[in-house]
Amino acid sequence: MTSKKELKLFSNASAIFFDFDGVIKDSVEIKSNIFGELFKDFGVDLVQKVKKHNDNNGGISRYEKIPMYMEWAGIAASNEVLNKYLEEFSTLTMKKVIDSEWIPGVLPYLKKNYNRQLFFILTATPQEDIEIITSELKIKDFFICIIGSPTKKSEALQQLLNENSIRATSAVMIGDSYEDYDAAKFNSVPFILKKNIQNKNLQKNYNLTMIEDFNDEQI
Repeated sequence: MTSKKELKLFSNASAIFFDFDGVIKDSVEIKSNIFGELFKDFGVDLVQKVKKHNDNNGGISRYEKIPMYMEWAGIAASNEVLNKYLEEFSTLTMKKVIDSEWIPGVLPYLKKNYNRQLFFILTATPQEDIEIITSELKIKDFFICIIGSPTKKSEALQQLLNENSIRATSAVMIGDSYEDYDAAKFNSVPFILKKNIQNKNLQKNYNLTMIEDFNDEQI
């Protein structure tokens, strides 16, 4: 059980860096299913392998995953074919992510606290897509800055700390993947894990501050 003292990291932080999928929107499984859909013609075993990899590597960009999955499928990764897969993935995911459920409590927290704390999004979703998604959801104005792929999360976090004169120890990053944790650790920013079924290894193997959602009475 996470203590009240530990969760004060969140409510008392001057700046919060949010991952998007799995932290703001419950969209991790949606993307996993779409990755599987893209490669369904290559057999059930490959689909399961692709989905399992995505579940275990939620913070890695599609720009890294899709070429890897194409290689597993034996597809020659020309720019033309790669772009076709990337475009299809973007088309399939955009509406489903927008329509997906909010992580419980996150929208009220954003509305209540965006004038009190500095909010940022760091995501593996491509920059153009996340700009459209947050605009459609009418939450873009809650965030000082939103950074997506191809910028690495560790680089984005370092950049935003410097540009906004934020002390690492007064900030917090909330994510649901090893990549989120690694970005926070690299920049000496306290980290909070948003628990889900895909990150059980993180829950088990690392001594992390964790929350179920944003309705936790201690937040």
